[in-house]
Amino acid sequence: MSEQSAQAAAPQEMQSGSLVRFFDLQALATFREEGPTIRVMTETRHARILLLAFKAGQQLKEHRTTSQLFVQVLRGHIIFTVQEQSFQLTAGTALQVAAATPHSLSAPVESVVLLTMIADLASPQNTRGEASNA
Repeated sequence: MSEQSAQAAAPQEMQSGSLVRFFDLQALATFREEGPTIRVMTETRHARILLLAFKAGQQLKEHRTTSQLFVQVLRGHIIFTVQEQSFQLTAGTALQVAAATPHSLSAPVESVVLLTMIADLASPQNTRGEASNA
């Protein structure tokens, strides 16, 4: 096991000139009774990466974002619904969704998801990869 894996769970801040930022996703995936935990792991001008942790039964209601989405299930099982079509995603599976597409997500079991939001550069609304909702 490398020295980096023994470091604290919090993202390691990049020093000036640093090319690497370490994340311990297992340690960062914390759960809340009130609703899903959503952590911004990193953000650039054109992309945002979020870590979402769901207790069994939690959900994100239908919404849309100005970004394209790449949804990766790290642990558990989610139901990702896009325009009334549901996709069953389990650990190790992923789904790509076009920008501005209405979608929702529910977790029947405790689950962890890594969400990459990629700016739709063709859209005049989106110059920074920002989302209207995650």
